[in-house]
Amino acid sequence: MSLDAAVSAGFQAGAGVDPAALRLALAAFVAVAAVTWVAWTSLGLYQSWRRGSADGFELQAGIVRAAVLAMLLLVFVR
Repeated sequence: MSLDAAVSAGFQAGAGVDPAALRLALAAFVAVAAVTWVAWTSLGLYQSWRRGSADGFELQAGIVRAAVLAMLLLVFVR
């Protein structure tokens, strides 16, 4: 969704920041949060696998599931 010139200028005057810069900052924040969540999930699954409470398939499936969900989220945030 792009803003026309008048709405963009009004937003910049009212908020003091360019709408494109704000959108980029929010997208970057969501991307960092998604990657952090995938890393945290992967570490938890690895620790479960190492303790023996999860097998290799659960480890692989969980990591793939988390990565796919993060990629879908990033597609919609883009």
